[in-house]
Amino acid sequence: MENKTPHTVKFIGLSEHEEKVLGAIFMLSKTRPTSFCIFDNNNNKPEMMIVNFDDADAVHEWQSLCIENSEYSSIPVVRVTRVRSRDTENYYIRRPFIATRMLSLIERVAAKEFDSYDAGAFKGKELLEYTDPDLDQDASQKQEASKSAEATEKSLGSVLVVDDSLPVRIQLNMALQDYANNIDLAESGEKALELLKDNRYDMIFLDVILPGVDGYEICKTIKGDDATKSTPVVMLTGNSSAADQLKGELAGCDSYLIKPVKSDLFKETMTRYIQ
Repeated sequence: MENKTPHTVKFIGLSEHEEKVLGAIFMLSKTRPTSFCIFDNNNNKPEMMIVNFDDADAVHEWQSLCIENSEYSSIPVVRVTRVRSRDTENYYIRRPFIATRMLSLIERVAAKEFDSYDAGAFKGKELLEYTDPDLDQDASQKQEASKSAEATEKSLGSVLVVDDSLPVRIQLNMALQDYANNIDLAESGEKALELLKDNRYDMIFLDVILPGVDGYEICKTIKGDDATKSTPVVMLTGNSSAADQLKGELAGCDSYLIKPVKSDLFKETMTRYIQ
């Protein structure tokens, strides 16, 4: 895939947590044809802005930039707010925003404003057709009806993804939407064990290196329990060494995927275990 220059994005008035989530989203976007990076003030001006519209000071700062430099008034703005809006002339997302929803929105903005759409790693045109249900109640109802209709067509009931990397969790969550009715995400081994106590999964994606309990120990726990030993476990690793694969086999894992996960191998793995 040809590397493209990322679109620069300026934050105004966002919380530290929101900036952290967006930073993770931008890291994920590096694996996709349309990528983003934080505006570093060394460039002439950003290509996109994300503004906290619940903060009067942030709105004033944005308006001042537009007054001081007329070029800023033409920069697309994503307005983050707790207030529902039916304004279809601007881009809005309600807080607390979900990472996957924000990624879909900024990719849609880039596609519309910069004509930068290309096929994604797992999904393509679906991102362009994204509609924020907070802006359109009818769209929300249609979306829920569509989900209900598709639920019977999906092959898996529930999937667990365990990875301490937010970009990886976002990527797999998006990719699994076509296959599973429910997707649970865990950022640590301890969280995964909690979920495994209360839920039954049709498939588990498990990172090797985790804070606390590592992936091998969790895999041993899964395969040592009569209730879960037949559940397919796909280990996620950034290292394809024979030693790591041997450790995974000894722990009882069913397969390996090397990060970053390639689309064709992911689809092949899903087809194999669904069958």
